Amino acid sequence: MLPRAGSGLNLRKKAHKRQYLLSGLLRCKCGRYMSPASAKSGRYFYYECTDDLNCKNRIRAEAIEEEALNQLQHLNRKIDYKLIEAGWAEVEQRHQEYVNALRPELENCREAVRQAKAEREKIIELLMSGHLSETNAPIFNARLETASKEVDRLTARIEGLEAECSNIGYDPDRALQFVREIETIADIMAHIPGDFEQQRRILVTHIKQIAEQPDGSFRFYFNFEPPKSSTICQVWLRQLDSNQRPSG
Repeated sequence: MLPRAGSGLNLRKKAHKRQYLLSGLLRCKCGRYMSPASAKSGRYFYYECTDDLNCKNRIRAEAIEEEALNQLQHLNRKIDYKLIEAGWAEVEQRHQEYVNALRPELENCREAVRQAKAEREKIIELLMSGHLSETNAPIFNARLETASKEVDRLTARIEGLEAECSNIGYDPDRALQFVREIETIADIMAHIPGDFEQQRRILVTHIKQIAEQPDGSFRFYFNFEPPKSSTICQVWLRQLDSNQRPSG
């Protein structure tokens, strides 16, 4: 039996609900998160500030999403290889200056530990000779303990200084691995189809946060893990986390 006209049965398909690529990643310039929103019965799509009492700021969803995708697609274009090479040279120079500053202390510690060991050996020989009185023996036992502690302290310090001198201060292999990771991300972005799930997965994996600045531009913070000892990659990341103003 067919339903009667006006029975309230809606035979029209439900309107397609828009999916938002950057949900949970955007922060307003006021510091609050921005959440998906629409206007004009779903004709316009935005991200709006969650502080709807004091801020009410909103931005076009299409524009900022396109900019976020472009950021990952063009990461490899932002790699400044000349900066990386110059950075390696600078790191090497700084490390050598640091090592040169440590060497006097290292030599002083080596001489001091030699003297402390010699003092300890003399005390041990004296204690084993049997020539000490019962009154003097506790005094020399205390001196032996003090000398032994000093040897241990100086030995630990020498090991620490030698480790600092031998540490080259950066790891070229890890730095290159980091750069290759960036190139791989850009290559993936260039070949994936316009599939929401894939795009969303890559965006939330590699973008930590997108923060709106007071002038309306956006600063992208990435999840890349540069080698902690690599000053070069840290410098490059500061350039990469640059302000971008979405077009449109």
